[in-house]
Amino acid sequence: MYQISNGTRQAAKRHGLRVEPSRLKTKKISVFRGDEYLGSVGAAGYDDYHSFKRKYGQEVANERKRLYLQRHEKDRYSGKGKLAAILLWDA
Repeated sequence: MYQISNGTRQAAKRHGLRVEPSRLKTKKISVFRGDEYLGSVGAAGYDDYHSFKRKYGQEVANERKRLYLQRHEKDRYSGKGKLAAILLWDA
């Protein structure tokens, strides 16, 4: 099971959200605003900004973040794409 990083928890708090480990096997976290379920985001088995930073350092994490944001340019401004960007990639 995915361990939610402090960075993800802090980002959620900044945006008035709450995160829990996802019950879906293919996702990392479930996101809530109050009691409202907004969705599950983050593909299980892949690293995110916080895990890259912890495993490989700031420089590698920043490069992976740049590539993620470039790859997801069209879907990172609304819905689940936005949640993933702000919570898992500090965007």
